[in-house]
Amino acid sequence: MSIVTRHLLPTVLIGVAVVLMVGFFAFARPQYQPETHDNIKVPPEHPATAGWSWAEGTPGFKAGTMLGKHHDFNITGVQPVEIAAAQLAAAHSLLDAEGVRVLESLRIDKRAPVAILAAPAIDVTRVYPAIRSYGADAAVPLRWLTIKGETSYFTSSTPETDEYVLYVVQLERQTGEWLLVGGYAGEAVTRRRAPLTFAPDRGLTRSLVGRASLTIDPARSLAFEGAVRQNGDGAYAKVEFSQTRGAHWRATVTGTLIRGDPSDFLGQYRRNSHVALALRYSF
Repeated sequence: MSIVTRHLLPTVLIGVAVVLMVGFFAFARPQYQPETHDNIKVPPEHPATAGWSWAEGTPGFKAGTMLGKHHDFNITGVQPVEIAAAQLAAAHSLLDAEGVRVLESLRIDKRAPVAILAAPAIDVTRVYPAIRSYGADAAVPLRWLTIKGETSYFTSSTPETDEYVLYVVQLERQTGEWLLVGGYAGEAVTRRRAPLTFAPDRGLTRSLVGRASLTIDPARSLAFEGAVRQNGDGAYAKVEFSQTRGAHWRATVTGTLIRGDPSDFLGQYRRNSHVALALRYSF
């Protein structure tokens, strides 16, 4: 008896399977679609023309720039929030914080990427405006104290310069070896034309000011002075002791404390509190 006769059922099943497979690939052959990709057009960026100067602006892309047919591909690999610290550093370095661009980025882990950034510089031009001032002062001595006042009007022909009035009103009293002075420093802007100014004389206005000095003896003196902004946003205090030695030497010790809000003229120097020792030799 042959092997086919002895295993008739398995042979029939295998034969049917072979026939079905051959028929499937012969008459119902599947169609394989070629793999397709979306082409992303990247805008050209020209190299530097001279050193680190680019003729067509800063190279790179804004953080989070999305490209592709469906705008679903972040070409920078960086989100805008991830370069916030770099933008702040650019602003402190007189660079355009809004113009920070991503040249290349590499994300090593999930915490933060490593990126090469570029930013354009801000053109800063130093301007010295033409200023003319008119001033006046007066003093009225009374029995217990003296009333003093001083004012100055600043005008300018430069269009970007403010015109304003500065004034000081103070009370002064001499009692023994003490000289006590207290008053108010104010400002009134008559024409506001400057978008940004830095003027120490104006920065100390709108403040209560005071000074007390004591002549201990012909060789030693002590003084206290301070200023407090009328809104309380800034203040400074200073103490000074001075002593002479012989006919040529003088030593002066000074301590200054500055506090306030960072947006205030005085407050911005809150980290400049200090103690100083000065030695002076007179010929």
